[in-house]
Amino acid sequence: MRAVLDAAGDLLAVEREADLPAAILDAVAGLVPSDLISYNEIDVRRGRARILTRGPEPDPELAQIFAQRAVENPLLAYQETTGDRRPVRLSDFIGARELHRRPIYQLVYRHLGVELQVAFGVSGPAAGVTGIALSRGPGAHDFTDRELAMLDLLRPMLEQLQAGWRVRAGHAAAGPAIDRLTARQRDVVSLLSQGATNREIAQRLVLSERTVAKHLEHVYRALGVSNRTAAAAKLRDSAY
Repeated sequence: MRAVLDAAGDLLAVEREADLPAAILDAVAGLVPSDLISYNEIDVRRGRARILTRGPEPDPELAQIFAQRAVENPLLAYQETTGDRRPVRLSDFIGARELHRRPIYQLVYRHLGVELQVAFGVSGPAAGVTGIALSRGPGAHDFTDRELAMLDLLRPMLEQLQAGWRVRAGHAAAGPAIDRLTARQRDVVSLLSQGATNREIAQRLVLSERTVAKHLEHVYRALGVSNRTAAAAKLRDSAY
């Protein structure tokens, strides 16, 4: 749980929505070791995909073939048909022999060294399926129940984080910087203005001290200050 909370804290420090997919991949990689991790937005009906990887970059031609044959992966088909975004293993649906018979393996996965995989869904564009896929190559052990549990703990946090970005995107970019802080960052800076230490803030908000420090880094940048005293003064002088 502490590792998951630390990963979520790192994601909360992301300042631009465009940087979020790459940050998600880094967070997931820190929790579950994999040979290849990808963020995938797949429009199954149109055969289109946006793919961002942490690991070897796929050839653009392979990415296009994957987009056209993605439904051959039972993990994607499962999420599309059921709407269930929880982490599931490829081996929960098919074995290695069946995987090797599928064109998607011969045309894509074989070239990337993908033999084992787990995937879970996240919020994305209205059309298609958006998910994170973690893959391992030949000779690797399959993903464990503990690793799936860690991903399942992180997944709702990602959903909330993405929802927060959507809310912020709906507001005008103008206005006082303090108005653009997230609700959690406002909680942190409010306690800070009351003289609470990082440890006390962490205890009050049920966070790790590392996560509190990450929040404060972002708060300082957003408010244009460099220390706790200046941030507290900025808070007192604002309409917040």
